[in-house]
Amino acid sequence: MVDRKRSPNYPSISLEEAIAGIKQFYASERRTAVDGITASKAIGYNSMSGAARVKLGSLKQYGLLSGRGEKLAISDLGLRIVLPANDGDAEAAVREAALSPNIFMKLYETHAEASTNATVSYLVREMGFAEDSARRLDRAFRETLKFAKIQAETYNTGVESPVSATQETPTMTSAAPLSTASAMRGSNALVLSVPYVGGALSVQVSVAPGERLTQKLVEKVVKFLTLAKEDLPADGDTDRQDVEQ
Repeated sequence: MVDRKRSPNYPSISLEEAIAGIKQFYASERRTAVDGITASKAIGYNSMSGAARVKLGSLKQYGLLSGRGEKLAISDLGLRIVLPANDGDAEAAVREAALSPNIFMKLYETHAEASTNATVSYLVREMGFAEDSARRLDRAFRETLKFAKIQAETYNTGVESPVSATQETPTMTSAAPLSTASAMRGSNALVLSVPYVGGALSVQVSVAPGERLTQKLVEKVVKFLTLAKEDLPADGDTDRQDVEQ
């Protein structure tokens, strides 16, 4: 018997494909809000076919396209990818888009390091997906994490080498800000994402495996950051310039 189970909504394409699509849209329509048929033609379809609807839906799930019905336009996040203020902003925007789909964020939190079989089983048994859809989702999810260069231990911080609170003299690691606000706690790590106008500043404090993060160690890092901020530019020097149409 054919499985006609309807799966929850999910991006049917990887983020790399979605970015190619939003670049097509921008090249054709710039920031204009257009109807669905025009939007479909902008991304390479002759009409608003089923395939066009699916792709437009994926662009919206990644946060690259905003609006609905007769008013579809490139989003602010999409503009940051198509016309980035700098390389750091582009990387941050790509990472934000990668986990914009709710299902991708959930999988990242629970199955970032799981096998395909484990992920597919979870999607089918716990999330109500048909198996073929679950496998397509898993493939898009893995391709997206690879494209955005997201690893389980680095996404929430946006850094390659976290600051170790066990060092007597901590070292700073610069990183592109991530535009997602979150706070996570663990027995040996504290991850904070502080929102600001241009996105969010992400910081991680962690200790060596087997050791426990304490308030005293965090206070030491706070003192270090207070001193280090004097070497950073003032807020007015880092404002992003408006993107020209």
